[in-house]
Amino acid sequence: MNILYLGSYDRTSVDIIQALDAAGANIACRPVKMATAAPVPSLPERVKELTARTLPHYDVCLQHIPPHCMDYDGRVGLNVGLIDQRLRKFPPMDLFVMPCVDYGWVDADPNWSLCPFPVDITRYEQSYANYGGIQKDGRFLFYTIGPLAREHNLAGILRAYYGAFRADEPVCLVIVPSLPGVSPPEAERHTFAICQEIQKGSALKQFPAIQVLTGLTETEVMGIHAVCDCFVKPGYDLGWDADTFDAMAFGKTPIVSNWGAPKYFTKTAGWTVETKLDFALGAQQYDGTETWHSPDLVSVAQTMREAYEEVNVRKEKARRGLERAYDFSYDRRGGQFLKVLAWAIDNATKPKS
Repeated sequence: MNILYLGSYDRTSVDIIQALDAAGANIACRPVKMATAAPVPSLPERVKELTARTLPHYDVCLQHIPPHCMDYDGRVGLNVGLIDQRLRKFPPMDLFVMPCVDYGWVDADPNWSLCPFPVDITRYEQSYANYGGIQKDGRFLFYTIGPLAREHNLAGILRAYYGAFRADEPVCLVIVPSLPGVSPPEAERHTFAICQEIQKGSALKQFPAIQVLTGLTETEVMGIHAVCDCFVKPGYDLGWDADTFDAMAFGKTPIVSNWGAPKYFTKTAGWTVETKLDFALGAQQYDGTETWHSPDLVSVAQTMREAYEEVNVRKEKARRGLERAYDFSYDRRGGQFLKVLAWAIDNATKPKS
C-alpha cells in the first residue's frame, strides 16, 4: 500500500509515520507547518528519508492537518482526514472535512471512526533521572503539562487543587506550561497570573504549594514524570494528548475527564471525573455556540484527594499503565492502521464530481 502522509511533524505525526513504516506500508510524507503544533526537536533519520521519497502513485492520501486546510485530490485512490475532534458541535466537520475526504477519522468522539494512534513505547522502557529542579522533600507531587489553552483547563485544575488541600499539607502542584509563539519566561508570568487571579477570588490567606517550570528539554520533561506522583489534566473534550499518555505509561495514574480521547486510552490506569455539557466559551477558533463537556471541579478535587490518600489503589492503577501503553506500540497499532486503511479502500464511495 502506497501512502502519502501530510502532517505537522509533531510527536504524534512522527509516531504515525514510523508505525506505518514499521507495519510495511510504502510511505512518503510531507511536512505542513502549523502555528499550534510544535515539531519534534530532532527528526528521526528514517522520517527524513521518507520525506525525501516520492512514489509513482498513492493509494491513500492521509491528511493529518486542520479541516480548513484539507483538499480532495482525485489523483490518489483514497483521501482520509485525521481530525483532532474536541467539540460536540463541530461545524468544520460538515463544512470542510466531508467534501474534502472519503473518510474522516477522529481521536475522541465515539460517534465517528476512532483513529488507532500509535506510540513509540521504547521511551517508557528507559530510565530517567528525577528532574533536579524539584525538591520532593516528602511531599506528594501532583503535576500537569501542556499548553495554556482553555481546553487544557489549568484554571479548573488550580481551583480543584486549592479546594482539596490546605496550605499546611505536604503536597505541591507542579505546572509545566507552554504557549505557542511565547518565550518560556512569558509563559511562566502568564501562568502565575492565572494562579493569582484565582487566589484573589478566595477568602483563604494561604494556599497549598505550586511550582511552575518552563523552558525544559524533552529529557527534563521525562524527569518530571519520574519524580512526580499523579498527573492531572481533566480537560474539555481533549483530543489525543501525548503528555497524558506519557504519564499513564510511567504509572502516574492520570486524572482525566470522562469524555475525550484520554478516557479511551487510560481506561483503568487512571481516574475519570464527572462532566456536564456546556457551551465552549473561550475556545479559540470557535464562536461559543459549540458545546463540550465541562469537568465538575468538585469531582476533580475529590479525585485528587483519593489519589493522595488511597496508596494501594494508586499503585494498582500505576501497574496497569505500562501494560496499557503496549497496546499502542508501533507493531500493534501500525498493523491495525493498515487494516483499517485496506478496509476503507475496499469500501470507499467516491464523492460525485
